[in-house]
Amino acid sequence: MNKKILFLRISYWVGIIVDAWEAVKLTLLRYSALPDTLEIKGPVLGGLFGVGQGMALMWGWTLLLFWADRKPMERKGILLLTIVPAMVLIFTSTLDIALRYSTLAGEARYIFGEIVLMALFTFSYIYAGRGK
Repeated sequence: MNKKILFLRISYWVGIIVDAWEAVKLTLLRYSALPDTLEIKGPVLGGLFGVGQGMALMWGWTLLLFWADRKPMERKGILLLTIVPAMVLIFTSTLDIALRYSTLAGEARYIFGEIVLMALFTFSYIYAGRGK
């Protein structure tokens, strides 16, 4: 396997694993976090909508990356869509939460992980587009 395809496939599979993990966590949160008898109103209801939408998008992105892996060179543009807007918006949201409600130290593992993933995906996309 050539190195360009190898880096693309590594990026796709790292993304698949991370997204599937987050999708499972969001699915469990959405369907098991609150008892059925609880009256849900206001911010909690909005939170459930947000978690449900996030869960659906994470499952969809997991499958999108799996689809891209089937033809890595032809579908390398999926990495750009993963970086911008998806990962950039997740990153800015994480920073906002860290600065407003937590600390940078408290969210450091998420921030570091997001930076590493964006760097990997960016490198793989650029490397795959270079000449032979």
